[in-house]
Amino acid sequence: MFPGRMSLDEVSARIDRILWDRRTVMVAPGMRWMRFAIVVMVVLILQVGVGSILGARLQRIVPDFLLLLAVWLAFECLDQPALIAAWILGLIKDLTSSHAPLGGYALAFGLLGLILVSMREWLFAARLLPQILCMFLGSLFVEHLVVLLCILKGSRFTESYPWLLGTLVLSATMTSGLYPYASLGLSKLHRPLGLPMRPRR
Repeated sequence: MFPGRMSLDEVSARIDRILWDRRTVMVAPGMRWMRFAIVVMVVLILQVGVGSILGARLQRIVPDFLLLLAVWLAFECLDQPALIAAWILGLIKDLTSSHAPLGGYALAFGLLGLILVSMREWLFAARLLPQILCMFLGSLFVEHLVVLLCILKGSRFTESYPWLLGTLVLSATMTSGLYPYASLGLSKLHRPLGLPMRPRR
């Protein structure tokens, strides 16, 4: 087949294969980063749109679509792309957050991604229920770590901790409740979205 008759996916895959075989410098082989950027833009628009609506009505109880994507990538995608993507998603949340110290969410997302990638076989990652539980606990972990960083920075909170914890728990519940539907959609569309799925053992 002549190069002019190749599809865009075939050309991209061949370039990735050549670069990887020759061991040239390349970041996270397998991820289609331009398509990932489009996915992130859609998720960010969804996050801002839903957050502005629910946040006003439900006292800042909103699902975290950026974290949801990061957790799904940690469970379902290749190690290196998943970790880099988790850090990028956290940094994007840093840039759109008004209360977190810059780099706080990037650190929290990166640590959570590293934990999940390292433990996903032990966590029976192919099963949905452990993933939902990890989504819930991961959301609490990320937000508590960011709160701790804010306290270390010297920020003061007007809300009491029980009220803050209740908000975080409800937000984590909402996020984990959406996870099965997001996981199903991303798994079905991972090829056109350019998200590299890891091989199953």
